[in-house]
Formats: sequence, C-alpha cells, structure tokens
Amino acid sequence: MQVLTGHMLEYILFMSDGQFQRTSIESFKSILLMFEAWFCLQDPFDVDEFVERLAWRSTGGTRNVENFDPLLLHAAFEKTIRDLKEMNVSVMKQVEQLETECNDEEKAHWQRVAKLHEHNQVHYVQLQISFHAKFRLVAVGVVRAGSSLFCQLFKH
Repeated sequence: MQVLTGHMLEYILFMSDGQFQRTSIESFKSILLMFEAWFCLQDPFDVDEFVERLAWRSTGGTRNVENFDPLLLHAAFEKTIRDLKEMNVSVMKQVEQLETECNDEEKAHWQRVAKLHEHNQVHYVQLQISFHAKFRLVAVGVVRAGSSLFCQLFKH
C-alpha cells in the first residue's frame, strides 16, 4: 500500500461500513478548499501544505515505511475532517445569524425610509398649501395695488 511518496500524500484510508477503503486525497482537499474560501481574510491557506503538516505530525515525522502506522494517520485525518465539519457548522450558523441580522436591519431601514417618505409627503403637501395661500395673498395684494394705481392714474 502506498501512503507517502516523498512529501506528498497520495491516499488516505477511511472507515466505511466497517472496512478500510482507500481514497484519493482530493476529497479531503475539497473540504479544505471550502474552508479556504470562508477564511479569505486570514493568511493564504495552502491545502497541500496543510495535508503535509498533518501527515508529518500524525506520523511523528517519520518516513520509514516499516514504522508507518496507517491507523494512526487514518485517525488523524478522521479527527481533522470531523473538526473541519464542526467548524463548518459553526461558521454556517454564524453566517445565518449575520444574514438574519442583516435582513432585519434592511427591513428596519426600509421602514425608516417609508416613514421618512410619508413624513416628507405630508410636509410637501403642507408646503404646497402654504405656498398657494401666500401666492393668492400676494396676488390679491398685487391686484389691489394695480387697481389703486390704475384709479390714481385715471383720476388725475
């Protein structure tokens, strides 16, 4: 069974239906890539380096095939996968909470906008009424002044 080639891990063992099965590391890498997208604000994440370090730590840094324990490596990968899945659940809960808060804030914002719009509409109508009343008052004054001037011009 090939487990390590140089520094690159080619296969991992996993338990399925009570039997060990061999699979490519690509499925494990896909989980890690998903977390890379979530933590884009952190330092760049290198999947290959992470897998290499995990394999190195779980084997105690040995590359000797005679002392290699595939069950130890398997347990380390299972624990890491379990931890990553738990982290994914936690992150997804945080995302859902933030989305809920954002949606609530958006609803509150649009309610404030609607109230401001109603308030502005009321004041706009009041302003128009006031403007028309003042306009009529000024127009009446102009007409009276015009009549008065007309009368004075033609009296003399």
